Amino acid sequence: MTHKIEAVWKKTTPELELEIAKFWVAEKALPNEAAATLRAKQAVCIARNDEGKLIAVCSVQAKLVPRLRQRLYFYRTFVGAEHRNSKLVYPMMMEARKALQEYTLSLSQPECIGILIEFENKGLGTAYRMAYDAASKFTFVGFSPKGMDQRLSYFDGVDLQTPEQVKAAVIAAGGRLPGPGQRGQRRQGGQGQGGQRRQQRG
Repeated sequence: MTHKIEAVWKKTTPELELEIAKFWVAEKALPNEAAATLRAKQAVCIARNDEGKLIAVCSVQAKLVPRLRQRLYFYRTFVGAEHRNSKLVYPMMMEARKALQEYTLSLSQPECIGILIEFENKGLGTAYRMAYDAASKFTFVGFSPKGMDQRLSYFDGVDLQTPEQVKAAVIAAGGRLPGPGQRGQRRQGGQGQGGQRRQQRG
């Protein structure tokens, strides 16, 4: 069975957002359509089978990483149960990075300077053992508090954000900076799609 990956970052329509939301709810990735519709606005890429049916979605959320004091896109992928062996994870990740890279370079001030991924699927952490993957430009940066393999890719041509730029971006997004005693204590990321917080499922 063939599949087609399409970049939809900042191009989602209400109709597509509803389709994504219904897909997540049907697959028990998110509990209800209201929550799923909000998440659908963060979609970066979608994948369809040869019949045009939605089978996978990847999305991101911009977050401050306290230990780096930089804002990154926290990446999440959800693949439908019937398509977990379709090897969609890697090509979707690559297409998403391309779309986010292009978007970032179009801005006068980057929203985020890279992408952070956590492999909740332990099989992926075992399969990808290279510290740096030149093809995807992702580098191993350690483990999450729950022991999940973390990979980071900085966008080409971006500089580190100054403290003032980070603060302005966080406030513009409706968030707040952690206090001195909070840095590194609270896990970043929130809930994932069907137990797959920033997870790679394939």
